[in-house]
Amino acid sequence: MTGIQSPCSLPWGQRLLLFVMVMTCINMPCAESKNILIVDSLIGGSHYQLLTLIGKDLAEKGHNITVLLGDCMLSVTDPAKHKDIFHFEIYDCQVTTEEMLAVSNLFGKLSLTGELSSFTWYVKLGLGISNDPDIALINKYYTCVTKMFAAMKDSHHDRLKAINFDLVVCDNFCPWCSVLAHDILDRPYVNVANGGFLGTRYSRWGNTPSPMSYVPEYITNFTDSMTFLQRLRNHLMHLLSLLVYDVMNLSTTNKVRGLWGKQTSLSTREIMGASSLYIMNWDFHLEYPRPLQQNVVLCGGMSVTEAKPLSQEFETFVQGSGDEGVLVFSVSTLVNIMDDKMADMIAGALARLPFRVIWKYMSERRPATLGNNTMLASWIPQNDLLGHNKTRLFVFHGGVNGAYEAIFHGVPVVGIPLFADQVDNMLRLRSRGMAEYFEGSIREVTTDGLYEKIMKVATNPSYKENAECASARFRSQSQSPRERAEFWIEHVMAHGGEHLHSNRGDMTWVQLNLLDIAAALIAVSVALVLMLRYWCTALSKEVEL
Repeated sequence: MTGIQSPCSLPWGQRLLLFVMVMTCINMPCAESKNILIVDSLIGGSHYQLLTLIGKDLAEKGHNITVLLGDCMLSVTDPAKHKDIFHFEIYDCQVTTEEMLAVSNLFGKLSLTGELSSFTWYVKLGLGISNDPDIALINKYYTCVTKMFAAMKDSHHDRLKAINFDLVVCDNFCPWCSVLAHDILDRPYVNVANGGFLGTRYSRWGNTPSPMSYVPEYITNFTDSMTFLQRLRNHLMHLLSLLVYDVMNLSTTNKVRGLWGKQTSLSTREIMGASSLYIMNWDFHLEYPRPLQQNVVLCGGMSVTEAKPLSQEFETFVQGSGDEGVLVFSVSTLVNIMDDKMADMIAGALARLPFRVIWKYMSERRPATLGNNTMLASWIPQNDLLGHNKTRLFVFHGGVNGAYEAIFHGVPVVGIPLFADQVDNMLRLRSRGMAEYFEGSIREVTTDGLYEKIMKVATNPSYKENAECASARFRSQSQSPRERAEFWIEHVMAHGGEHLHSNRGDMTWVQLNLLDIAAALIAVSVALVLMLRYWCTALSKEVEL
């Protein structure tokens, strides 16, 4: 019998040819090349970053990626960075760059008051009952955003339809992205959420159960262990969430769908639930345990990478910290709106610390109280700094990407949350024992208060130990978050997503909560009691006779 020749016994030329053939096979796309459309939702920032990360991974697998982008986002998204990877379709979004900037600055201003960390403000916005004149600007923005696809349809509809996309990847923050895929393009679609469930909003839209007994609503400051009064308030907040987001928000989108002339029989809520897949930049390393449907894929930490070497400037500063180490201060939301008084308050606290500080700071004015231990930089390599062995602490605003970077690198945290999910993110980090944060308005933070909070976390070893435990759990995954997202997207393109959906979305509220079964059991029980009473009465009469 002829034996199999070992590769090591082959001539060097044949070995090289064999190596090239093997590497070619390894790098070949595992599936047929597909046409994929990514729809930006005019949010920008981390939302756009997450979509492009997913797009780059899919492009590397050989798929053709098209990004639908509004012209008002060109100043903040810089598509030129990805021009060799993606094809861009630019449309008139009917919102000027100046209006986008004004809305961004308005949210920054409101975040300083602490209003945006309260769900009450979002209720007022949704119901239109606020007297704040600035709300008119936000309402105008949302109105334009809702109508933008009507303008896009006339100039891009035929061209997009002609490409015959195999899948549309949508930002879940805006329901009109999914409506575009369903009503106009009639293609399968995947929703991507840059963060958690926002209480129960995204889980409702994805037909995933959220038991109110242990699933806290958005910005309630509740954990998964609630008292009776907290559960009562949690349920009331849930009803408000239904009113604002499912009734007000989605009904507005339903009305605008008529402008396209292609409105289907499904409601916007049903379209959201029909998504082949829900990919969330979120997972149970941060979230409290809760039930999931099979079509919900948790990929928390998609922006996290291993730390790369620092530039000479940063490395020299970090190494000069000695045994004390470095604190990274990056409250990104404040960089464009911080006034002199706030800057001096922060600088005064940092100047008292025993370790060096790297502060992301963009103002031209140096704070009057700035210490010699603090380095100011308009941009910092945040992930790489957190992965440095001399970094002791991370002070930030509570954004989801920063939260996962802190978990991945095992760095304890002090949070200054300002709005939206930042409060919920910080609450969960604190529940993991690796963080403390300020509640209420940033205006209430003082130099002494900031210094004391930082020193509390820096000097108590339990915060560092818990952060390292969280890091070990996160790193133990068999797939990286981006690999998991890529796998499931290719899975639904190859096999569809129907098999991942339960019948939960087709059931009525009565059926879902087994109220019909309860009613039937009660009816049978009542009938049995009445029959027993009748028999007892009849038997009693016979005995008397």
